[in-house]
Amino acid sequence: MVKRYAGIVMVGNNGSILLQHRDKSLDITDPGYWCIPGGCLRKDESFEQGAIREFKEETGYELKETSKLIARQIYNTDQGYHAIRQIYLTFYDETRPIQCFEGQEMRFLTPYEILSKRIRKDQLEVIKDVLISFGLYPNVSYSWLDRLRSIFSDKRIGGFFDFGRP
Repeated sequence: MVKRYAGIVMVGNNGSILLQHRDKSLDITDPGYWCIPGGCLRKDESFEQGAIREFKEETGYELKETSKLIARQIYNTDQGYHAIRQIYLTFYDETRPIQCFEGQEMRFLTPYEILSKRIRKDQLEVIKDVLISFGLYPNVSYSWLDRLRSIFSDKRIGGFFDFGRP
């Protein structure tokens, strides 16, 4: 069996990311974790339609569209089924409040706060990619990027990788 999921990473004006603190109930996946808002798609929905619907159900915030697809994940779950998840990016316009209709709370977290929370590894990787792409990830060390640049600029290797700073 294949299940389809979609989620939305919403970035606030100060570089914070909206995350949902899941309920502690043991009958849900990842109780007590912080996660990207989203959920399971209906049969007739596209991934983007499902992401927008789930986001509204969980936050009360109606999106007209998302900015872009930022991640597609395919994996096997602990429950024994195959899953496909697509995650989209959008930006908070601060014209309407974000509410919490599912979970313990919805909150914009700074990059430093995110690092201190229990977040699934696959979702944390997506969040880190977003933060790095905007130059907001707090633990980015440019020294390793500089080292990679020097290695790949070697004429024998060809230098065809772009390790530009975020």
